[in-house]
Amino acid sequence: MAFIVIELTMFVARINFIKKEAGLSLKEYFGRVALKSLPPVIASCISCWIVIIYFDFYYRFLLTIMISAIIFIVTVYFVALCQDEKMLVNGMIRKVIAKLK
Repeated sequence: MAFIVIELTMFVARINFIKKEAGLSLKEYFGRVALKSLPPVIASCISCWIVIIYFDFYYRFLLTIMISAIIFIVTVYFVALCQDEKMLVNGMIRKVIAKLK
């Protein structure tokens, strides 16, 4: 619980600092960053919840981790990234594939 309080305090301090120093608009920040981060987190949590509800075996945590990570990555790519960020990711993937060949 203390960790959450510390993180929230630091979040508010960072936002206020950036607002003063860089002229950050809180409305723009929440629209471009915070709201775009919600769908991947929600999708990942729902996928974990579904695995926990419907599967019951000893190494279930491995399945939960894999499915959650895959859902998170795919959702970030298609929902949270803007076009130029997607182009950067695509370029990195192409470089990795070229090195593997």
